[in-house]
Amino acid sequence: MIAIAGIVLVGGSAGFITWWVLSHGLEKDKKSKTPLFSTFKNNPFIYSISGFLLGWMLLNSIPAGGICAVIACFIPGKVKKWKNAKRDDELNSQLVDAIGIISSSLKAGFSLLQGIGTAAGRLPEPISGELKTVLKENRLGVSLEESLLSLGGRVKSDDFDLVITATLVSHETGGNITGVYERIVSTMRARNRMQLKLRTVTSQGKLQGIIIGILPVILILVLSRIAPDMIYPLFHTFAGILMLTGAVTLELIGVFFIKRITTVDM
Repeated sequence: MIAIAGIVLVGGSAGFITWWVLSHGLEKDKKSKTPLFSTFKNNPFIYSISGFLLGWMLLNSIPAGGICAVIACFIPGKVKKWKNAKRDDELNSQLVDAIGIISSSLKAGFSLLQGIGTAAGRLPEPISGELKTVLKENRLGVSLEESLLSLGGRVKSDDFDLVITATLVSHETGGNITGVYERIVSTMRARNRMQLKLRTVTSQGKLQGIIIGILPVILILVLSRIAPDMIYPLFHTFAGILMLTGAVTLELIGVFFIKRITTVDM
């Protein structure tokens, strides 16, 4: 068990370190005329090599290095998925403020593009960058409809799709877009309050799922130190391996059902 945990830790660390080095190297590529790091940023072979070499050197085992290479290969995708999810959450949290600024600008007599420009200037990243991209595309001759649809394609969010659809419909039909924005903001704020309440109510269940998943591993590690004779049959006999497999399966089933119970779709 300790060996498996060590292999997973080394492989994950190798993938994360390689991703960190290449990400910082990309900043240098932006200033250089001969980019180097951008060629390897999304190449899984580079991560596999780093995982194999680090696993081989630290664990002194070629099979362990091979397992580390496989683990390291999946790390960049997980990190990218986590960063995208974090960025989407930030965009959704800033969307209410952006709609409020655009609505106030329209009430003051500004055009829709001017309202978008005002929101882009007042709000921080990442939403300001997305709004500035819409303005740049419009200055280059792209229509407002195409720019907003392109924004919806970049940002995978139901809230953005709702706002973009309402904006395009009101802009084409000449409807009261500020009234539409006010109703959307009211709905989004009510839903955010509901999500916060649900997150508070389900936090205890999520904590129970984490404890259920971690406690057996900690217990085995502790017993392997204080009573190794008791743990030895669990990993070196057929009955022990069968029992361990059943326990892991039941643990995964329990964590899965707790996650399903504590996850509420809005």
